[in-house]
Amino acid sequence: MRDPKSRHDGYEEAPAEIDPEGSSGSFVHRRMILGSALRTLAIGGLAAGGIVGCASTTRMLRSLPDPDLPRGGTGSTGGSRRRLDVTPEVAAPAGVSGVLARNSWTADRSTYRPNYGRMDQQKSLRCITIHHDGLDQSRHPYGSSSRTAAQTRLKTIHSGHVGHNGWADIGYHFAIDRGGRVWECRPIAYQGAHVRHHNEGNIGILVMGNFDVQRPTSAQIRALGAQVNALCLSFGIPKTFDRRRGVGVCTHKEWGAATACPGRNLQPKVDTLRARGFRA
Repeated sequence: MRDPKSRHDGYEEAPAEIDPEGSSGSFVHRRMILGSALRTLAIGGLAAGGIVGCASTTRMLRSLPDPDLPRGGTGSTGGSRRRLDVTPEVAAPAGVSGVLARNSWTADRSTYRPNYGRMDQQKSLRCITIHHDGLDQSRHPYGSSSRTAAQTRLKTIHSGHVGHNGWADIGYHFAIDRGGRVWECRPIAYQGAHVRHHNEGNIGILVMGNFDVQRPTSAQIRALGAQVNALCLSFGIPKTFDRRRGVGVCTHKEWGAATACPGRNLQPKVDTLRARGFRA
């Protein structure tokens, strides 16, 4: 299994890291179907929303190696990877809560298609890691809650991960925008790239923004709680965090990484959500 290096998420300033661990493709597919139904219940009154990732400060990022996938394109542990036939959820109709399908922001499939040949198959899922993108606000300002602004930011992050870092795809599995929409990013059936040495079995959720300088919106916090709750119910992931066992729900820096991710203004919100069992 490829062991991606990771420190956080974003563009040039902030790479992402993920690591999943195990279950067969059919297992993941079955749980995705269940998860879709649970999300519909859990996210009930929320507007469809998106998730971004996490990033350390620019200073921290420059001092750390790039995370995620090696540039070579082949697995480092031997064995064969087989491609899974993963069909994204259909984009939710206007006014209906749910996860927005990947093709709702990646209409140009030739540009945004994942390089499946360089991605490892996901196995059983045991943890969820929450990030912010940490992008420099002077270069990548982000204050709008519009759908268009979220699509643009996701493309910026994808460009940084794929074009700049040379990864197989955007590092996160889901992203939440300032309007509370949840967006599908990397297919959950494949290992992500967001936490160095801890990407196996790890679902990466990005809350879009730089929360060292911004504050998350109430819509983002509600959507984050609902999405984490639904994923925990779908995959049997504990809502607490056991770092020694690598099980549960945590933030990037709680892995002991040299990063500020998910930022000083989001970390307390995650602490509160966790104390409430991720019921926002």
